[in-house]
Amino acid sequence: MNYIVLDMEWNQPYAPKCVDRAPFPLIGEIIQIGAVMLSDDSGRLEIIDEFKETIAPTYYTKLHRGVKKVTGLTQEEIACGRAFPEAIFDFRIWCGNPCVLLTWGRDDIPMLLDNLFVHNIDAKWITDCYDLQPIYNAQTDGLKQQRALSLAMEHFEIAQEEDRPAHDALNDAYYTALVCMKLDLQRGIAEYGSEGKFDLGGYFTHMQSSLYSGFESRQAALADPKIARVTCPVCGRCMPYPLWVKQSGSKKIALCHCDDHGDYMVRVQFFKGGGGILKACKTIYKATDEVKAYYDEKYEAFISRDPSLARGDEDGDKPRRRRRRHRGGRRKKAAAAAAEAPVLEPANE
Repeated sequence: MNYIVLDMEWNQPYAPKCVDRAPFPLIGEIIQIGAVMLSDDSGRLEIIDEFKETIAPTYYTKLHRGVKKVTGLTQEEIACGRAFPEAIFDFRIWCGNPCVLLTWGRDDIPMLLDNLFVHNIDAKWITDCYDLQPIYNAQTDGLKQQRALSLAMEHFEIAQEEDRPAHDALNDAYYTALVCMKLDLQRGIAEYGSEGKFDLGGYFTHMQSSLYSGFESRQAALADPKIARVTCPVCGRCMPYPLWVKQSGSKKIALCHCDDHGDYMVRVQFFKGGGGILKACKTIYKATDEVKAYYDEKYEAFISRDPSLARGDEDGDKPRRRRRRHRGGRRKKAAAAAAEAPVLEPANE
């Protein structure tokens, strides 16, 4: 069995008003693909091939200064890159069939699918995709949180090579492959079949995405009408939802319903922009049965810690908290607010 360890770099629009919104909001355009092929034919994982392509962007042709600073790519390099359809065709042939994609984090696969969709390229060849972070966590300290690749390299005493600087797509894929070789990949995939696999966001192309900024806290963002009011992407009607639940450290999700067009998942991701300003990206997905099952799992885990948050009636009423009177309330509220402080999550590892 061959495994493809994938990493990508992508360009970004300079401002929300510059986002290309046809046929949907494209929040990033791939400008570099790097991949390492691993084989376990010998009984252990070993690197057998590498792939790298620089891609000329079609929608965001001016290289964002932040992307340039992180990746070291120049405007001239991406301008001389290959067209995305040509590069991805060669990548698909190189991957072979069947294709098992491995990434460090959950950003690359959704970005790949969005770019395939906007170029009208079939994505059915992308079937088995796994995030290596949950596998790494399960086989090291057991914590469930996002880890930088550099921390995993440090854990396994993998030194950065002089001729392989970080934040190059191929080099990051190479270091991810070295970390992967330290893991029991087959056991990790078997144990994390549903949690480690891309069951949300990756396979369900978003229908609507908006970026907002200037919030003082996450609570203020979720209470703001721009975030709190969720409308159907088809008819524009306001959709009720029972409860925001935590998906990860910086993401909240809710399941919404439109009487005419069915169920949708809405996700809000928080991150800090320039000057420490808190931003929120609200994205709406079509909720398939798998997405709804994913939300129900997160919901049940969330309310098990506080049953008073359980759903209201089936009409979608928001849950009501029980009022509790006790001493030290202000101190506890302050502590809770501090615990909910925004956490910085890099947009592109």
